[in-house]
Amino acid sequence: MSVLFSSYPGKIKASTRDGDLWYVRLPDLFAVHGPVPSRCSSEIVNVIEEGKLVVCRGDPVNLTDACNSSAITPVYALERGDVPAVPSGLVLVRFGDHVKADMQRNTLLQIGFIIDRILPYAPHAAWVRSVEDNIHSALQGIPELEALPEVVNVEPQMLMPAAQRGGHTARIVKDAEVSNHPGE
Repeated sequence: MSVLFSSYPGKIKASTRDGDLWYVRLPDLFAVHGPVPSRCSSEIVNVIEEGKLVVCRGDPVNLTDACNSSAITPVYALERGDVPAVPSGLVLVRFGDHVKADMQRNTLLQIGFIIDRILPYAPHAAWVRSVEDNIHSALQGIPELEALPEVVNVEPQMLMPAAQRGGHTARIVKDAEVSNHPGE
């Protein structure tokens, strides 16, 4: 396991709602967010988000200098599965139905998070990110988000390879493409 990821959590709760489901860090994989340096000699395992995110096998220690604008992060998988999952740095926070996410901006800021976007079909839910805008801080701050009194669910956004179904690639559906109200 790379020393580079020693401060990342070894396990991440998939959802506050389903406390028995965890992502575990995979010791032999890492992700490059952005272009993969040409000198990368690691085996490429998966390409996610049309090449913007690449999962590799090996030790990323020698790549840190070559990845100026790219982030290198650990890769996780659900305990019951083996599909690589890469944290994006966004965390979905759902407040109680009576609490508008927009009204929680100051509370979130006090624990190091800002609202990235509020779900248009669910004003009590928002994607948040750390004020440092990095994946490490977002993952480390999840327990503080879970501890907020008005929060009913917290889920880190984990990006995974598209599933192959019937010869076609299923793409990841973004929250803006999904609505509980047809025609919106």
